[in-house]
Amino acid sequence: GLEFLSNKLWTFNDSGNPNAIHRIDTASNTVYQTVTISNATNTDWEDMTSSNDYLFIGDFGNNNGNRQNLKIYRVAKSNLPAGATTATADVINFSFSDQTSFPSLPNNNNFDCESMIFYNDSIHLFSKNWVDKQTRHYVLPNAPGTRVAQYRETLNAGFLVTSASVQKGGVIALIGYENTGSVPVYLYMLYDHKNNFFFSGNKRKFNVGNMTTWGQVEGVEFFNAAYLFVTNEKYTNG
Repeated sequence: GLEFLSNKLWTFNDSGNPNAIHRIDTASNTVYQTVTISNATNTDWEDMTSSNDYLFIGDFGNNNGNRQNLKIYRVAKSNLPAGATTATADVINFSFSDQTSFPSLPNNNNFDCESMIFYNDSIHLFSKNWVDKQTRHYVLPNAPGTRVAQYRETLNAGFLVTSASVQKGGVIALIGYENTGSVPVYLYMLYDHKNNFFFSGNKRKFNVGNMTTWGQVEGVEFFNAAYLFVTNEKYTNG
């Protein structure tokens, strides 16, 4: 996960790691600050996004497709000043409106999820479909409680979507990889969309290399209008 807050870049580690976020330098290996989210568990943290007042941390990684404890942690930005080491979060528990059964199908299901943006006062999720390589767009309220992520539309992405970001002008980036062959990495740019139907506007798809060069792409974040930052997990072929 990646998110700029006041021009400072925050990130975190994947499942099984500490329940902490890290403020990092974009030009060196320096970690300036680590904040533990004291009432959270890193079951499978995957993406971050933010509103004017809150940082959202998505604990919804679901490789097996059978999780029934999907959640998003909401942290007030005012609890993340320089020097802070701990913060607490509100919790948004949710389920998908179109999931009615929960068999365990490791890396062989269409209900994994690793991508999230905040847009027009709502949280928008994008599924990681292991089977058909599509991505489904869901919408849910940003308030704590038990919620249902409502299905909205489907994009035939052709790859596994692992992160999303939205630029202030409304341009949306989806990044991910295809888990076959040379394991290519792809980036979708979505723009000129209307009424929160992101897949109905203009789209451009870019091939940006492969895993052996990039690593396993897991996070994407706009910086102003001109740049995207991308984070990767180490990838070992075989």
